[in-house]
Amino acid sequence: MNEELQKVTAELVAKDFNLETMDPVDLKSHLAKRIGDLLQNNPILLKSIFYRIDLNESKLGMALVSMEGDSLHEELAQQVIERMKQKAETRLRFSRPGLD
Repeated sequence: MNEELQKVTAELVAKDFNLETMDPVDLKSHLAKRIGDLLQNNPILLKSIFYRIDLNESKLGMALVSMEGDSLHEELAQQVIERMKQKAETRLRFSRPGLD
């Protein structure tokens, strides 16, 4: 992943999950922790975020029934990052300088 794509992906994740913008290298671990907190304390908000970002329902369902604990949080974080990477690629591909 190139540097600009990583940066935009991290910004999208931070915005949707109410995280501080961080180094893309640390993104997955921080996101996994946030997902774990939301699963424990506010699963309705987490479900709403997943719906809003259009996370793949079949992959999400498979993870929810086959995993638990930290491995589930890591898998969900990876799915979110992959989805946000797709959004970031689209934004970068179709953005035009000066139109923002």
